[in-house]
Amino acid sequence: MKKKVKKLAKWFYSNTDKGYTIPKDKSQIDCTHENLYDMIEKLQHQLQIMESQHMELVVHVARMESQLDNQINK
Repeated sequence: MKKKVKKLAKWFYSNTDKGYTIPKDKSQIDCTHENLYDMIEKLQHQLQIMESQHMELVVHVARMESQLDNQINK
């Protein structure tokens, strides 16, 4: 996956100040725009899931701290 990202970055930032060039050869880049957008959508979805899990963990830790404080204060 790192090789694909490096190839994509190299291709994206080569030869123009806009950062977009048409590849001379299809083998220069493995990802099409549709695949790239699909990858971005999947990453955004995974990020939303991780944010949700993080919030659940924060709530769980807060409950545990509260229970611990209650036991200590008894």
